[in-house]
Amino acid sequence: MLDIIIGLFLVGLLVFYVRRRGRGISRPTYSPQSWQSSSPTTNARLSALQASSVTVKKPINKEAYRILLKIEKILTSDAPKARVLAEVGMGAFLSTAGGGDLLPEDKLAFSSFNAKRVDFLIIDGFGQPAFIVEYQGSGHHMGGTAGERDMLKREAIRQARIELVEIFDHHSDVEIYSLLHGAVQRNCGRILTAKAQAAENGGVVPE
Repeated sequence: MLDIIIGLFLVGLLVFYVRRRGRGISRPTYSPQSWQSSSPTTNARLSALQASSVTVKKPINKEAYRILLKIEKILTSDAPKARVLAEVGMGAFLSTAGGGDLLPEDKLAFSSFNAKRVDFLIIDGFGQPAFIVEYQGSGHHMGGTAGERDMLKREAIRQARIELVEIFDHHSDVEIYSLLHGAVQRNCGRILTAKAQAAENGGVVPE
C-alpha cells in the first residue's frame, strides 16, 4: 500500500514538472520590433489628452523674464528691426549639412543639439540669427547632465560662428547692459548703420 502511495506521488511530481516546463517553453518572447509595434497610437494619445487636463504655465521663469525685458529695451533703442525669441529649439536655426544625404556623423552631430534649446535667440532685421543669450540663473544646473548639455550646446554654437552671451545671476544691471549692448553693436551692425543714417536724414529710417 505504501509503495502505491509513493508511486502515485512520484507520478504526480512528474506530471507537474512536465506541465510547468511546457508553459515555460510556450511563453512568448518580445523582439524590439514587437515593442515598437505596441507603441501608443494616435487615437490612444488623443484619448489620453481628452481624459487628462492640459494647463498653461509660464515658458520662462521670473529671472529669465527680467533678462528678456532688458534685451527688448536695448533692441528698441539700438536695433529696432531686430527681434528676440525665447526658448528656441536649436534644430530650428542650426543644421549639420547643406543638403543631400547625411553622413552618420552628421546625423549624430545633429541629434546632439536638435532637442536642446537656447534661452534667447536674437535675429536681425533680415531674420538671420544674430547672437544667443543664455541666462545661467539659480536653477540652471539642476540635474546631473546639465554640464554635458552645456558642453554640446557651446560646441554647436561655436561651430556655427554665432556669438554666445552668457549672463550669470551675479552680474549687475550695469554689467548686463554692457554685455547686451556690445553684442548688439557687433552683430546687428547693419541695423545700427541704418539708424545712424536715419539720424542724418532727420529721423527717417530707410527701408
